[in-house]
Amino acid sequence: MAIFYNQATLSYNNNTTNSNIVTGEIVEVLSAAKTSIPETYNTGDTITYIINILNAGNTAVTGITITDNLGEYSFNTTTLTPLEYITDSVRYFSNGVL
Repeated sequence: MAIFYNQATLSYNNNTTNSNIVTGEIVEVLSAAKTSIPETYNTGDTITYIINILNAGNTAVTGITITDNLGEYSFNTTTLTPLEYITDSVRYFSNGVL
């Protein structure tokens, strides 16, 4: 995260004085967490993933894109993807509303 410093300068009656220096930090307003149900799986199992996105800011965020490589990994010279996306299975909820 970005850290910034700020100091005010006060001028009055031809005098100038500086305030103390304050430190601030710009933090991300979006956070995401992914959970699988169940936590482990076997061949042929159906797994549900829940992705929670929290907007801690005061302004709505639009245009979010989520991608998942479905556990893709390389073995020797082959790329393997152990999971398969089920078409039209995504459900979006905003503030608990589908």
